[in-house]
Amino acid sequence: MARRSTVNKTGFANKDGINHKEAWVCFPCINCGATVKANIGLSLPTLEEAMENCIWLCPECGYEHSILSDIPDTMDNFPEEWRSSDDPHCQGFWTAFFRMATKDVFSYWKHCSKCGRLLPVTCFDQHNDKPGSNAWKPLNRQAECKACKAAINANLNKERTHEQLFEGTINRRIGDLLSATDNKANPKEVFELFGGKCFKTGKILDYSDRKSWHIDHIMPSKYFWPLTKENAALLSNEANEAKSGKWPSEFYTDRELVALSKITGAPLDLISSKTPIYNMDIDTNKAVEKLFGNVRENSHLPKLVEGLRKVLIEHDLVRTLSPQNQKLLGLSEYQQKLDDQRALEEFEKEQTMEKISKNYDFSAVESFGMAAESFVPANELTEEQRIDVLRKSLIQMMNHGGYRASDKTFCKQRHWISIYRIAADEGFTIDGDYRYFKHIVEGMNLTNCKVPLNIDTLERSIKVGYSASFVDWSEDGLVGRNLDEYNDIKQCAEVFLKILSDNRPKR
Repeated sequence: MARRSTVNKTGFANKDGINHKEAWVCFPCINCGATVKANIGLSLPTLEEAMENCIWLCPECGYEHSILSDIPDTMDNFPEEWRSSDDPHCQGFWTAFFRMATKDVFSYWKHCSKCGRLLPVTCFDQHNDKPGSNAWKPLNRQAECKACKAAINANLNKERTHEQLFEGTINRRIGDLLSATDNKANPKEVFELFGGKCFKTGKILDYSDRKSWHIDHIMPSKYFWPLTKENAALLSNEANEAKSGKWPSEFYTDRELVALSKITGAPLDLISSKTPIYNMDIDTNKAVEKLFGNVRENSHLPKLVEGLRKVLIEHDLVRTLSPQNQKLLGLSEYQQKLDDQRALEEFEKEQTMEKISKNYDFSAVESFGMAAESFVPANELTEEQRIDVLRKSLIQMMNHGGYRASDKTFCKQRHWISIYRIAADEGFTIDGDYRYFKHIVEGMNLTNCKVPLNIDTLERSIKVGYSASFVDWSEDGLVGRNLDEYNDIKQCAEVFLKILSDNRPKR
């Protein structure tokens, strides 16, 4: 199917004859000082590829910048014997020369599609492309430079009100309120921890030039993570701008994530997660106190309150507020209605479980151990047989319940706790090896699964409250929502245990 043509709504036509996706290198000729512009194209070379294949010709003097070239006589401060291309000193020079030119994306230049100028890649905002897409490769930068983008935005935004333009600032302020900490990272300590170098680019930074570097949230504040020493990275201006509000796995390579974890102590399972994870271990009452305790003139207080209310409702955090702060934010009635609704849902769930119990005799759960002799033990099955039984049971579990997805017994991310716990207890996966469980589930190709497995969420949930065997689970000390979730997970586990038992090979 042909791709539909792009419609330009900016009122600013592209410059004819400009390929804004191609990468270039630009540098002064080492012979005459003229600017050399070399087209790299749509594929960035490795250092080895650049040294082997690239010959960058100066348009003024014709000097060839190549691993095979002698260092020019104009560089007369180089000892004469070092200038020959077969001398180790000359070879070392060219190796470093090409390394600097191809080190990372920040080394390259590209054309602006609007003004046509060839500019450093840092003059362009990063393009948030869809995962797996090559549409904006190899540099993943927007077509327009920042100057032209500002002109476009001025045109597109002329109908927007001041309050709408201020919305981004409001959202950042709310993120700061919810991620506030008394243990904030000390800039000097972080600077020293990273050896005074930008973690992303390796650029040496000057501590006294405070505008040239930033202490960046590794996990962004918009996901409520505070700027502690464990969540702080030293970045140059350019790298910090490119990182912006991205989740760490969107910006750093796997190798960089491991190094970052070793330097700061940031949990590797969190920062390497492919999807952003919100920090729910926050003091919402402290955020409210900070909001109302430091009110300034023209502080857009109504907008801040409205935004905070929205975030608290969206993330089910209203219940964590004190009654006084619920009232202060105008959320008391909302929480009361939510509690009433949950009570009704719990009643309806009990009614549903009574219907399910007519099909499944849960009293038999306690006697499964006595009846286990009729099952072929999981350790006597091949891995292929165990996975086959588990897959068959999962498919039945996904279809168990009502017609609507919301009526299914297995319909929430937390229900994976039930699946994992029963599978581990019965020997169909390795208890504690979450990556293995993820591997076998992904290999099942469960195309109809409405709740994809988030292994990081599962691992944290298991470690927090469900590490014991199913028969040893207890609701002691649980109240309110935590008790509701426990009962839901337990009921799901009971159903899956029965389904799995029905599918196990018998002797």
